[in-house]
Amino acid sequence: MLMREELERDNRFRIDDKELDWLFSNLHIYSYSFETIEVGKLRRFTEGRIWSISDTINYKYLIHPEDSAISANYKKYCEDKENLLDNPDRSQASFFRLRDDLSNNEYDPQKAVIIINQYNIIEDGLHRSCILLAQHGENYKIKVVKIRRKNTRKLLYLSPLYELTHLFGSR
Repeated sequence: MLMREELERDNRFRIDDKELDWLFSNLHIYSYSFETIEVGKLRRFTEGRIWSISDTINYKYLIHPEDSAISANYKKYCEDKENLLDNPDRSQASFFRLRDDLSNNEYDPQKAVIIINQYNIIEDGLHRSCILLAQHGENYKIKVVKIRRKNTRKLLYLSPLYELTHLFGSR
């Protein structure tokens, strides 16, 4: 419980209680840091693979909302029961409200920080990350909370070192 208290007391960023509950009930966090990273280095793990955020349906919808196939896929994403757990208001309209808010106000980690794991995979803040990428490009630097998790088998497979040793063997 000490790690949770540390995150709650750190005044450089804000993580709401609901998100903290989810983080600590689903992830085995043993440390964190407040770091600067380029938006283009953020990744998303879904459908059993790692994606650049520019390849996610979220980003594609943001860039091409008029495309009917992309719009239908994003609507399906919004209606997915798992995606509604952390945000029951998830919708196409709420995404554009967030975009407009970030257009008028800079990203502020003290309002709601983007959370990534040790492999730069987004745990919370995909929509904000997509908006920042669209508005500022892949070299734009932002502050994030980087959590370090105990490696589960699934997380181990995401490790670049695992991928290299698995493909080429250890020496």
